[in-house]
Amino acid sequence: MAEKGYVWEFHPSSNAVGGDPVDVESHLFQLTDTGKMVHHLIRRLHQRHQKLSFNVYMDNFFTTQPLRAELRWMGMEACGTCRQQFRGFPKELKVAKNAKLPDHFSRGAVNDGVATLLWIDSSPVTMMSTIHPLSGEDSLVLRMRKHPGNKSTNASGANSIFLPGECQKELDIPVIVDAYNQHMVGVDVADQYRTYFDIQLISRRNWYPHFYLIMETAHINSLIICQDLPANKERTVDHFDFCLSIVRDLVQAGSPSTLKSSSCILASQIITRLAPPHNVENSDAREA
Repeated sequence: MAEKGYVWEFHPSSNAVGGDPVDVESHLFQLTDTGKMVHHLIRRLHQRHQKLSFNVYMDNFFTTQPLRAELRWMGMEACGTCRQQFRGFPKELKVAKNAKLPDHFSRGAVNDGVATLLWIDSSPVTMMSTIHPLSGEDSLVLRMRKHPGNKSTNASGANSIFLPGECQKELDIPVIVDAYNQHMVGVDVADQYRTYFDIQLISRRNWYPHFYLIMETAHINSLIICQDLPANKERTVDHFDFCLSIVRDLVQAGSPSTLKSSSCILASQIITRLAPPHNVENSDAREA
């Protein structure tokens, strides 16, 4: 779980054996294993930051109607794309992938407090949200849209909106789609940061990749915090320079002279902590 590249929470998972098991309450057994893992992450985030409110955006691999309803019961709002074959998806919104419908056609339904949207872009888009409305003035937002490619699924439907030779045009799109496009980039940005200076090495220990991931996550989070400091608002914190400063600090911290001085300081702190308190009255009496 990430916001603009800053990673809030993560849970180990593997394509071969799946994710580590998580403890869930009995009424959550209806969720899939992936849904249970997502619920576990969001619940842990909520417990650690109870004074903050979060809107969670996720792609169609994690989105189901039961999970959305459970998050809403927790007080957490969520939005994301979804798959038509998932349980809880309204039957009246199911269409074929190659369905020929007018461009920007939309239809919605609300079930158990979860709004489901069918919207026709270059291909059918289905989304679920507990944040955004499906109707009214606040349900649409004006955005510049590009003409779909000639080989796209809905190329013929776009001709009814775009004039011949018109490449882009301002159109009203659902606010659900616009919000998703703006916020569903947190994990992608974090992954992109990691590709710039990757520290992953080939190893035979299965715990090494997790260690490298933790190191990279701590580094990227530190970079984002540094960039958001008031002192750095007027200048750009270069990613390479930030990495170089970390390397220099680590090398200096691991040098023999630094380790020797650190050991002396630590030893003096231990001796001071273990020494009995100095009694002024007894000392004066002995001197007398």
